[in-house]
Amino acid sequence: VGGADGAVDGAVARALSDAVEGASLGYWPSDAALRIVEAVHSGSGLPWWAAIMLTTVLLRMALLPLSIYGSVQASKLAALKAPLAELNARYAAPGADRIDHARDLQSLYAKHSISPFSAILPGFAQMPVFMSLFLGLRRITAAFP
Repeated sequence: VGGADGAVDGAVARALSDAVEGASLGYWPSDAALRIVEAVHSGSGLPWWAAIMLTTVLLRMALLPLSIYGSVQASKLAALKAPLAELNARYAAPGADRIDHARDLQSLYAKHSISPFSAILPGFAQMPVFMSLFLGLRRITAAFP
C-alpha cells in the first residue's frame, strides 16, 4: 500500500500532532472539539470557516444513525396515539386505580416493543457533542490566534 496513501497518512498524522502540540488545550470535551477542527484545518489546508463546516458535517454524518433511530421511535410512538388515548380515557375517572393504569400502559409498550424515552435519548446523546463543539468554537481565537 504505500505511495500517495502513505504520504497522505503521514501528513494527517503530522497535522494532528501539530494541532495537539501547538495549542495549550486541556482534555475537556470542548478542547477535543477544537483539536478536531484544528486537525481538519491543518490536515486539509482548508480555511477556518470551511474546516468548521466540514467538521460539523462529518459529526452530523457520524451521528446520523442516532437521528434515524430517534425518528423511527418517534413514529412508533405516534402510531400508538389512539391506543394511548383510549387507555388514558379509561383510567381518567377520579377513582381509577393508578397501579392498573401503569401496568396496562407498560404492557401496551411491551406489546409494541417500544419505550417512551427511546425517542428522546438520541437527542440527549448528541447534545454533549454539539455543545462541546459550540463551546470550543466560542474560544477558537484564543486557542489558535
